[in-house]
Amino acid sequence: MISYSTDAYRWQYLVDQYGNQKMFSANIDSYSIHNNYFDEPIVARFIKFHPIKWHVHPSLRVEIIGCQECKQYLGLPPYGRISASTTWPSRQRATCQPEDGYIMSNKGWCSKRRYKYDQWLEFDLGHPSTVTSLITKGRGDTSRDQWVTKYKVSFSNDTRLWLYYKEKSQIEPRVFAGNNDRDSERIHFLNEPFFARYVRLHPIEW
Repeated sequence: MISYSTDAYRWQYLVDQYGNQKMFSANIDSYSIHNNYFDEPIVARFIKFHPIKWHVHPSLRVEIIGCQECKQYLGLPPYGRISASTTWPSRQRATCQPEDGYIMSNKGWCSKRRYKYDQWLEFDLGHPSTVTSLITKGRGDTSRDQWVTKYKVSFSNDTRLWLYYKEKSQIEPRVFAGNNDRDSERIHFLNEPFFARYVRLHPIEW
């Protein structure tokens, strides 16, 4: 069995689909490598392995596979594609297009409807990926101060069934704090990383 913690005081066991402490299969000899992959990733600093059965004497060699604060941009071209709930005709605007919403852009996507609350910016990551953090910035190509101060996040693997991001203790979708200027990056590391191909950011205050 495996338990984990972020502070070495409060520990949680990995559980199966029924909520029971999960027992992992292990080795049948002293030289082969046996891999176990988690159904869902965890965020932890400390990890304990608890042997419950062994051959002759409890002995093992082990390595943990993962990433520390993954910082790989998933939404960038050529694999990532971006769309939005509203777009401006290119003849009217040389900016504010969905493709201007990439974090590396010096512009920014801006909603066509200023006062509507059902807007979103959607990223197609090209294939299902583990999303561990979110970064936002304000619009960068104007002297006017424009940015999003609060937003929600939803995700999907087929664009039909969408789930809002929640954390285990939450009933309602999490509201993320956005930016307070148009130049600084605001980053959120997710307590519950999710696995999805499509991700939407829904501005709710700006």
